[in-house]
Amino acid sequence: MSNIIIPEEIRKEFRVEPDGKAFASIRGTARIADVDHKTLVDSFKTAGGKNPSKLAQMLIDNGFDPGGFSETGVPDLALRIVLKYYAFKANQTKEQAERFYDAMSGVGIRTWIQQQLGWRPQQPASDRDLPDNLKALQLLLDNAAQMHRKQQELERRQQELETQQREQSLAVTEILEDKRIATEQLKALPAPMVEAPDLSARAKVNQLVRNYVGRTNVSHREAWKRLYKEFFYRCSYNAGERAKNRGVKKLDCIEQDGLMEKLYAVGCKVFAI
Repeated sequence: MSNIIIPEEIRKEFRVEPDGKAFASIRGTARIADVDHKTLVDSFKTAGGKNPSKLAQMLIDNGFDPGGFSETGVPDLALRIVLKYYAFKANQTKEQAERFYDAMSGVGIRTWIQQQLGWRPQQPASDRDLPDNLKALQLLLDNAAQMHRKQQELERRQQELETQQREQSLAVTEILEDKRIATEQLKALPAPMVEAPDLSARAKVNQLVRNYVGRTNVSHREAWKRLYKEFFYRCSYNAGERAKNRGVKKLDCIEQDGLMEKLYAVGCKVFAI
């Protein structure tokens, strides 16, 4: 469990309804997002105008009415969007907002707030010490209550599943939006002023070996050993002996003798690309 907790002095700004849904006041939301209360109120108010703020528009796009938060409180899923905005998208991002966002994302924001406030589903109390002539009726009532509790538990689990699915859907939407923005920014970059240089023969050989290792999971040592062996048979060139006599590495020796392109050609045959 995360060490990030709701500060004691603002716990009263958060509440959990009997059905498990969590809410935060605008003041509590502003506090954990590390922004001014008035700034958040003014941002929410723009939702009803012609030019809503970026945050208000994000909330509207996800089905929320920020203009009503002053009366209803900020729903848990809307609180997640507010924290995401101030953590990563605002002009001046807030480190505290990012910490709370990460803490909530681990278990889901609704479950996190429930845990912070110590909320548990209400369990109906059972009657005790009834007269004997009511025991049969009590048994029926107990069975009915048990069935009702099971039904409530199923509904609660279904609600949790729907909440998780919605959170995941929101996360996917945010990822796709981030990808779209990144793609637009990439397209907006100026074209290079010079042509990219071609790979050298040595670089192509190294790349060829790395790709082969990645495809087959053999070790780099075994891949190079196989390549040098085939090079010896095909080109009558003993790279190991020549490199040893010169006191250099095998690849340096082949490069000195101008045979790097031949080594690359042999590699393409051996590694079947």
